[in-house]
Amino acid sequence: MAQRLKTDWLLFLTVLTLVCFGLVMVYSSSSIVAELKYHVSSTHFFLRQLGWAIFSFLVLLYCMKRDYRGWNDPKIAFAGLGIVLLLLLAVYVTDSGSHRWLRAGPFSLQPSELAGLTWDMVQGTNLQHALMLASRHLAKHPDAEPVVMVVTDGEPTAHLLSDGSAWFDWPTHPETLAVTMAEVERITRRGATINVFMLDDEPGLVHFVESVARRNGGRVFSADADRLGEYVVSDYIRARRGRSAHV
Repeated sequence: MAQRLKTDWLLFLTVLTLVCFGLVMVYSSSSIVAELKYHVSSTHFFLRQLGWAIFSFLVLLYCMKRDYRGWNDPKIAFAGLGIVLLLLLAVYVTDSGSHRWLRAGPFSLQPSELAGLTWDMVQGTNLQHALMLASRHLAKHPDAEPVVMVVTDGEPTAHLLSDGSAWFDWPTHPETLAVTMAEVERITRRGATINVFMLDDEPGLVHFVESVARRNGGRVFSADADRLGEYVVSDYIRARRGRSAHV
């Protein structure tokens, strides 16, 4: 006789509590916006979210009644893929003016939301590549202002390999530091100034930025993120005025 699986009621009630809490948060954050910006009922977004919650709950109850081993059937995977393809086709047929949303009556889904479920590879802070691009820009535009502005919240942790792929390592690898400083030297030989805006005071970042300033002669700013734009514009105007005075 097959063993009957038991329901983990503690896990079920925990998930149900979190869903209810989320619904309260949706109503709290969207009620005023719904009325003032979209001119709809204050419960508009809440009811839409509630509808999806109820639908998901029904799907959950259905899945609880099925043996999980049955989901290993390839027919189920291909059936799901077929449904997705049919939905994509429906978008292009019924809503040719907008391909960013999947719509079915009052329901809509943004496909980009599904991308958030994928694994996000950490690529690190690739200042070497950024400085390489800046150097190329200066070479193509010799009459441009010879100032490179770097905004960073961390020391370099990645660089490009000979095949063009990015290589990441943390903490900062000596090779990453060496190739990054080589780009600093290249820009310095062009007569360009590198001004660095730090968004963090982490010791490793401070040490790296000070090394850049010593080799290049540029300035270092410990900038507040909320006033970063003001810092950058002020420094750019100052550099232009300084160049005009020398001319």
